[in-house]
Amino acid sequence: MEKSASLSRRAFGKWVAVVGGGTAAGVGGVHLLDCAGEAAKGQWLALTDEEIRILEAVAEQIIPTDRDPGAKEARVVVYIDRQLAPGAAYAHLADRYREWLAALDSAAKRSGKPFAELPWGEQTRLLREAESDRIPKEVWNVKTPQSFFRTVVDHVKQGFYGTPAHGGNFNYVSYRMLGVIVPTCTGRNRVS
Repeated sequence: MEKSASLSRRAFGKWVAVVGGGTAAGVGGVHLLDCAGEAAKGQWLALTDEEIRILEAVAEQIIPTDRDPGAKEARVVVYIDRQLAPGAAYAHLADRYREWLAALDSAAKRSGKPFAELPWGEQTRLLREAESDRIPKEVWNVKTPQSFFRTVVDHVKQGFYGTPAHGGNFNYVSYRMLGVIVPTCTGRNRVS
């Protein structure tokens, strides 16, 4: 196998599941490979680096950093990317995310810059237009509605306020901001 030296860690894992897993992987390993599809290029599971840049700017608009950490410090994009990965909770929304982010960036470029490079006020204006479906249809000529922004807002909140086990709320930043006691041990307070 000539390309084995250039395999990503994810591709190598798929290869091991199919080839190196022997009878344990069997047909199930091949099925896993078929279902997983292509991984995003780079460190992300579902989105590209460029899509992450746009999403991070959007998330920072939703929960900005001020005297307290915002979406960026909470690593909300890690949460969303994990949830969009093949087999994850929001995998069925991955294509809609890609389409919405590309359309938002395209709308931003009418001003001459990609969304992530627009000044704060311009980003805010553009997101307000998207939320209320006011971006002209010739600019927003995709199936995913502009109002998909509401779904993005929900996911940003989940990534900010949820448990770090899912990729967001890094180092419990939102819990600390709210004065919530950070759990020292999980799984012991189960109701029988």
